[in-house]
Amino acid sequence: MCTTRCSSQTIGGPAATAPATAVYATQRRLGLQCLPPDGNPFKNVAMIVHPVKIMSFVISPCEEFVFTCGAQDQSVLMWRINQEAVGTLLEDGLQGGEQGALEPWLLSVEGGREGWLVQTMRDMFCYAQMLHQGTLSTEPRFITDMLPVCELPDVMRALGFFPSQSQARCPAST
Repeated sequence: MCTTRCSSQTIGGPAATAPATAVYATQRRLGLQCLPPDGNPFKNVAMIVHPVKIMSFVISPCEEFVFTCGAQDQSVLMWRINQEAVGTLLEDGLQGGEQGALEPWLLSVEGGREGWLVQTMRDMFCYAQMLHQGTLSTEPRFITDMLPVCELPDVMRALGFFPSQSQARCPAST
């Protein structure tokens, strides 16, 4: 079921100095999203630009401005596109090296790194490795930071995401 609809247009790209960016509009917000979208909250910035609803938006041919048209406020506004702002936000959010590599995603999980969901994911990750090594073995277990791909669908199901049979057969395509 589709609950939200948004429009977007792409600017930048291989020939541009800034990374490819999608300009998008929702009901009241205009935003920039670094491409490709991967769920990283630091790759997205948005702001409320009309009090009720954005009826339409268009990017100027020079790709420096966005024009928005409001519904009830009967106004057309011009906004300067600042792709570097998203790049700066992304750089600031990815500070921390190896330890901070997951921080952008952990900020969006209840409880963060020490929350119940992350602890459950760790448990499922370790349990899947033990299942892969055999449950009746008396040999020492070796838990690594790698998970066999064949165990991935079961881990996802344990965490509440139920992939289709075709997704479970080929997890790389999901």
